Amino acid sequence: MKIQSALVVLSSIHANMHGSSAFVVNKPMATSSLFKMADVPPDAPPPDDSYMPIPADEPYLAPIDPEIVPDDLPMVKIEGGKSLRTYKMPQGCDRCQVMLKTNGRPMKALIELWCGPIRRTHMLDIDLQDGRKTPVRELVKFKNTDSAGPMVLRIGTKESFEFPVFAGVQPLTPEQSEEFNKNTELVWMTRGIKTYSQGAKTIRRIPIPGAVDKIQLVVWARDVGKKSFRAKIEILQGPNNVKQLYTLQCGGGSQPYHAIFETPGPGWALRLTNLKNLEDGAFEFVVAPYGSDISMTDDGPVIDASTYAPAQKSWWER
Repeated sequence: MKIQSALVVLSSIHANMHGSSAFVVNKPMATSSLFKMADVPPDAPPPDDSYMPIPADEPYLAPIDPEIVPDDLPMVKIEGGKSLRTYKMPQGCDRCQVMLKTNGRPMKALIELWCGPIRRTHMLDIDLQDGRKTPVRELVKFKNTDSAGPMVLRIGTKESFEFPVFAGVQPLTPEQSEEFNKNTELVWMTRGIKTYSQGAKTIRRIPIPGAVDKIQLVVWARDVGKKSFRAKIEILQGPNNVKQLYTLQCGGGSQPYHAIFETPGPGWALRLTNLKNLEDGAFEFVVAPYGSDISMTDDGPVIDASTYAPAQKSWWER
């Protein structure tokens, strides 16, 4: 009895000090309204997070790169065997997003942009081993004025009936195009490696750090004559093991080419060969990580020393 009386007295003292009932058992811990979701009705509108505080242990991290080509583009199936699908660009549009992928089979396809019936201003010939593991994403830039005529994007497959592709095309509004133009300029001036290609089968090879799963490539002739360019883009994994092969043709310094390529795993490198003549085939290109702040150099990867050792041997040389 004395022990029980002492417990009652201590409980009363605790209640007077903290202002709560001394006989509440297993009272749940109070939680912040920012993370309390059980009391929100299921049909309530989403909160305006412009004034919501950010927890101190969860700092806001701005994305490094915008989503150049989203994964949720509406896709249509194009059968193999030289099947063709065309997309007429709306008047005033000067950029469009393009994505091609497969269900895991090789991809053998051709992307072309035609100005009228006889002038082809853009071409990407695709030959890669796995279109689901390494889909193709590109941002196509073109002139679209009354004098240029209608612009038509054509996507076709090659001879093999066994290799269909899934294609997604999204023209951009002038406002969206302006935002992507600013991003392309930013990548061109400040990101990655800018390399000059003179022409006449000039070859440049850029190693890709093992921690980089995606790279972005910008090819442009703006500062070296503003002429059309033609190049072979090879993405290798291992010594001379070409997993992705592209033949690119693009017209003019006003039409930069911006694409995203998947490089999952270690041992990747990009090899670019200029296919034009020495006299008129000069262009520059930039290779930079996409969605990552890991830096790259022409001599090899320069990455976070706390996680990866720089200048280490490739995986097949160990």
